[in-house]
Amino acid sequence: FDGAVGQGQAVRIFTGAPLPHGADTIVIQENVRDLGGGNIEVVEPTAEWRNIRRVGLDFSKGDVLLEKGRLLDPAALSLAASANHPRVSVVKRPLVAIIATGDELLQPGSELGPDQIISSNAYGVAAAAQSVGARALDLGIAADRKDAIAALVRKAVAAGADVIVTLGG
Repeated sequence: FDGAVGQGQAVRIFTGAPLPHGADTIVIQENVRDLGGGNIEVVEPTAEWRNIRRVGLDFSKGDVLLEKGRLLDPAALSLAASANHPRVSVVKRPLVAIIATGDELLQPGSELGPDQIISSNAYGVAAAAQSVGARALDLGIAADRKDAIAALVRKAVAAGADVIVTLGG
């Protein structure tokens, strides 16, 4: 509708449409009864400027809506879409390789012998990395020998790890 609305007149518009010239209130269709012949009755109380959202109420041109480095969760993606951005620039989720070191370490579920403990910290580090958007690669346990540790570091590099975390006592 691109005309003007006079006193006592109404025109049907859709959600998000510009307010017609001369209009000062929007009544949602659930609060209107169709009387036929182009006439309606407003069945709920209303007031001037009700249900009207002014341009720039949510955000204005030039506003920073998403900070660089923010994890794109459902709310962030909805915000980008509401600002009419069909695409957003992203960076690759980093790959965090995790290497536990120690002859005393065993994987959960193992039978423990004397002087052995369960390797548990790798699980916490992996969960922490994933909670901030990274991918985690648990490379297991390296024995307390340079060659064993070096072999898992090479495996991490070959896998494309962006970060290598070593855990040991």
